[in-house]
Amino acid sequence: MIGPLDAPVKLVEFSDFQCPYCAQLKPRLRDILARHRGRVAILYRHFPLQRLHPYAFSAANASECAAVQGRFQEFHDVLYEDQAAIGHRPWRDFALSASVPDLSRFERCVADTAFAFRVRADEGLARSINLGGTPTIIVDGLELGGPTLAELEKQVEDAVRRARRR
Repeated sequence: MIGPLDAPVKLVEFSDFQCPYCAQLKPRLRDILARHRGRVAILYRHFPLQRLHPYAFSAANASECAAVQGRFQEFHDVLYEDQAAIGHRPWRDFALSASVPDLSRFERCVADTAFAFRVRADEGLARSINLGGTPTIIVDGLELGGPTLAELEKQVEDAVRRARRR
């Protein structure tokens, strides 16, 4: 989860750390979170498209290893900011940049693929709802595949308005 756990509006984001379109969406989502501080959060779901992005699954597992130490958002941000280095730099370097506190624990977790089950569960969910690709955002049950900023903002505004009335 990126944002407050008690946010009344939650966006579900299905994403792939090697997807260039997902990286382009990241600043849009950051702007939305800033504009709707405290009212919107993002539930990040892994959907690594391994045929196109050979390191996406490993990146997703590594992000979950960072999450165990409270550094998911930071690791997520570092991966997208240095997306071209995925597969060329060790996960430890990304973890260091994300200030993951216990690098030895992180490396053991990554080597054990400790969270592959979680990544596979997210993949299974994406397939069960017939998602075609990444990024996909779901706002109040409405699926937005690769939305423009205007489309996304309108859906979020509508969801925030509905949440206020509840």
